[in-house]
Amino acid sequence: MNRTMDYFKRLKKLCQGSAEAVDWLEEDKRAWSLFCLAWVLGGFFIYGFTIGLWRAPLQGLWAAIKAPVLIAATLSGTAAANWMLASLLGARFSFRQSLVIQLMGYAVMVTILLSLAPIGLFLAWAAPSATGSGKMLGHAIITIFQVIVIAGAGIASHVRLFHLLSHVWRDK
Repeated sequence: MNRTMDYFKRLKKLCQGSAEAVDWLEEDKRAWSLFCLAWVLGGFFIYGFTIGLWRAPLQGLWAAIKAPVLIAATLSGTAAANWMLASLLGARFSFRQSLVIQLMGYAVMVTILLSLAPIGLFLAWAAPSATGSGKMLGHAIITIFQVIVIAGAGIASHVRLFHLLSHVWRDK
């Protein structure tokens, strides 16, 4: 329990853009990586549910299952591509470090998404029904909200990743 709270404190520092996160890349412990992976997959499970809930609870469940699977596939592909690109550019990252950097970026993104999930749930509850006469308006409201939130969280997480990588690059 104490270690988990330490990792949540790390997550807070990561979201704040602390340069201390650079040191976590050098750790050979898997616990931080596993915490980030669990946070990312669990967070995208919850957020996926909020995306699909407007249509129907079963659709929310399918979206909750699909979102972490898509993120895991994206994560594995981009971590490998970024590791190869970093090697070509002369950065001495191991594949594990590349994966942890990606996980930390996704951890920031899912933290932002989870903080906005209650608004998404409220919109799913308050928007016109998916089977009623206002379904086009409801779909437009939900879609625009989701696009803005996911894009904003993605941009914010990439800004944090950029700051993290700039600290790493300066140290090398």
